[in-house]
Amino acid sequence: MIHFAAYSYVQDSFEDPRGFTLGDVVATQRLLEAIRHHSEVSRTRRFIYVSTDKVYSDATGRFVDETEQFMPTNLYSASKAAAKMYVSAYAKSFDIPALVVRSNNVYGPCLNVRRYLYAADAADGFDTLLHRGIVSEAYNLNSSFAVTNLEVAIHMLEIFG
Repeated sequence: MIHFAAYSYVQDSFEDPRGFTLGDVVATQRLLEAIRHHSEVSRTRRFIYVSTDKVYSDATGRFVDETEQFMPTNLYSASKAAAKMYVSAYAKSFDIPALVVRSNNVYGPCLNVRRYLYAADAADGFDTLLHRGIVSEAYNLNSSFAVTNLEVAIHMLEIFG
């Protein structure tokens, strides 16, 4: 199971913090409870929780190690960090084979452009982790392709004329 944990826009977290808590934290805990009570699923499959690189703060322009301390700077990243804590606790308490993925923002056809991991690359990464990721590990799924918002906007205008 790959759980993308609902809400995704930082700005929306300021308008609806409760929605982010329900969508990211409570929904994650409910999924973990369901897996826990269906042991045939929890012992033979993997649970991948999709977080964000924003849990590390605004670490722009550098790669971050998976063990770096969480320093959320907004309600969106705080809800992702809190849900990750539930994933870790359930994995240890109930032997649920869980992995965590923290990626850059994903862009691609029909997706809002933010910062910058191409959708097909993200899908390949999730597929690889689903089949070969090490249980109880966290993975940063990032791109070395660094561009500014303006550069992406100009490129999109060129593509679409």
